[in-house]
Amino acid sequence: MRTLAALLLAAAAGAQQLPPAFDAASIKENRSATNGNGGGGIRPGGSVSMRNVTVRMLVEWAYGLSDYQLFGGPAWMGTTGYDVEAKPTGAVDLKTARLMLQTLLTERFGLKVHPESGTVNGFNLTVDKGGIKIQLSDATGVGFRVMGSDRIQGSGDMEMLASTLRGTLRAPVEDRTGIAGSYDIDLKWTPDEAPSSASEPSVPIFAAIRQQLGLILETTKVAIDKLVIDRAERPTEN
Repeated sequence: MRTLAALLLAAAAGAQQLPPAFDAASIKENRSATNGNGGGGIRPGGSVSMRNVTVRMLVEWAYGLSDYQLFGGPAWMGTTGYDVEAKPTGAVDLKTARLMLQTLLTERFGLKVHPESGTVNGFNLTVDKGGIKIQLSDATGVGFRVMGSDRIQGSGDMEMLASTLRGTLRAPVEDRTGIAGSYDIDLKWTPDEAPSSASEPSVPIFAAIRQQLGLILETTKVAIDKLVIDRAERPTEN
């Protein structure tokens, strides 16, 4: 996979010509308190339709990042929601659509960024000493679904589980189980923000993974490519 530095160098080289840009774009602050968060994305063909997304989320989409790879920037980038609609002149692939979104962020938010290498706290997914507690799957459909803030359900291999846990934990998770094959998983835990109950003891996600799956998340330091936000400004609405 290409590093962030390589991607930004490619974008800089392309900037000597005209950078890819959407034909039309609309950005409006979402002031609704009940309109959800983070809906939509980059559609097939390259158009963008997002509801109540933060600028941090837009940067993650534009550069293909996870939350833990993005650093810096003013606080409002992670709290203020925007509705974004953008269309290219014709159909484009995902790579080009991301470059167009980078251009939009530069033009409308004054975004300036630079890449860095570093380490962050992460996890290795390994097998508990008692062995796994999950069964091989014969399901034809493969994939895990994140059900709210307290459940992962579906069938898939260990790398797919590690990928799903990255999004849930907002931290890098590497598959170190050495296990092949697809497995049925129904993982349930108690969210950190949930109130405690004597009748229903709290089960943190780390304990649930061990008790229900026979797997362990071991803490480790992980080398990553980071993107640092140097500047961002609130846009003027159109």
